[in-house]
Amino acid sequence: MAKTISLPTLERLHELFILDANAGVLIARTTKGKKVAGAIVGTPTAEGRLICRVDYKIYYVHRLIYKMSYGFDPPNLVDHRNRKVNVNCVTNLRDANTVQNGRNRNVNKNTKSGLKGAHWSTGEQKWRSSIKVNGKSYHLGWFNTKEEAHAAYVSAANERFGEFSSSAFN
Repeated sequence: MAKTISLPTLERLHELFILDANAGVLIARTTKGKKVAGAIVGTPTAEGRLICRVDYKIYYVHRLIYKMSYGFDPPNLVDHRNRKVNVNCVTNLRDANTVQNGRNRNVNKNTKSGLKGAHWSTGEQKWRSSIKVNGKSYHLGWFNTKEEAHAAYVSAANERFGEFSSSAFN
């Protein structure tokens, strides 16, 4: 797993920000440079995550919200339950290891079906469903529609991945 940067102390974060955990935002306590007191903190990255600068270092806002909410640095990655990286309310954030975080991802943009676990087989002229668990791919069956193949994937993902199954939001 990638090494994460230690976050600022809780005391420092509370000096700088007011946390609105329900809205998932940090509010600046003071005016400094272009940042005005009372303004919501964070600049979106290309992927939509919010970042901010604290004492000349750049941090993800969701990691700061996690620390301010729970009182300690996240032990691993911070996963967005609903896979929307710009929704930082504390109920949407949870600790996750690399595997768990990967299980809770959106469908691959290059998939032809547009649905997780559903792949067209030219040879069979049917939709194939499969799931990957711990690096190994498992065949779930052949189906007449991509929706049926996806449903088989959803069922298997819920069983194998539990709360980290992304199917809850598909």
